[in-house]
Formats: sequence, C-alpha cells, structure tokens
Amino acid sequence: MRIHQPNCALLGLAVVLAVQSPLSIAEGWAPDATYRLLKRELKGGPTLYPPAVMGLTTYSRGARNINVLWHTPDGKPVSVSTAAVYRLTETEYIETPMFEVFHDPSVGPPKYSIGGPTRTLPVTREGNRVTFTPPGAPTVVFEGDGYTATIDGVLVDYWEKVR
Repeated sequence: MRIHQPNCALLGLAVVLAVQSPLSIAEGWAPDATYRLLKRELKGGPTLYPPAVMGLTTYSRGARNINVLWHTPDGKPVSVSTAAVYRLTETEYIETPMFEVFHDPSVGPPKYSIGGPTRTLPVTREGNRVTFTPPGAPTVVFEGDGYTATIDGVLVDYWEKVR
C-alpha cells in the first residue's frame, strides 16, 4: 500500500496565502483589533489630519469602544466616546449600547446616554469587504488592514489597524 505524500510546495503556498489574506470573509470573521484615525475628508471642505482630528477604535471579543476628538471651526474641541457590546454574524450586526458621551461646547454641555435597546442591522459581504452600520454611527467598510467610516454627504474617516 502506497501512502500519498502531499506536494510540499502546494501546501506551503496554501499556508502562505491563508496567513497573508488581509481579511477573512469566512463565518466568524471579526474586526478584533485597535484602529487609529488617519484622516477625515469633509464633504466640500478640507481633509483633516491629527491633531485636528484624532481617534481610536477597539473591537475586542464582542465589545466596541470608539473615541474621537476634533475641533469646531472656531477651534473648540468636540468629542464622542461610545462603548457597546456586539455580535457579528454572516448577515447581521447586533449591538447593545453601554453608554455614549458627546460634547460639543458650541451647542452646550456634554450629553450622556446610558444603555439602550439591542439593534440588529444587516451586514454586506463582497469579496474582501465587510460593510455594516452600527446604530447611530457612520457606515463602516472593513477591507484589508483598516476601514472607512462614512456619513453620506458629510465626511469619510479613514482608519488603520494599529500594529
């Protein structure tokens, strides 16, 4: 009886491709990482870079946290901080908010929101792209080592995975 040996070159190539794939679209893919805001493109306006706009987002084991700071046209700092728990399936993004704090001194004191209902939203997967819209947040498109966050007609934020 002859035992077939796998072709080592083909096996090696398969392992390299699997490890180097920038984004696995297989069931169970999660955005688990920390991401840094690189820039913000404003519709009809300038492109902002740190320190004019700064942010960190972490997706980790079903928890999401985002903190972003930018400045009003007159230079006052505006910030938003959100924490939530989530589950991402092949077709749905399910999120339950923990809290949100928004502070824009040009419109008044900080606004706090504690808790809230669980929301289920659709997920679109196309090739190496995963798209969904967390409740009350921009639409996010994960691809490669980063994602974009878009508020139609307002802005696009570009985020990269922190290494």
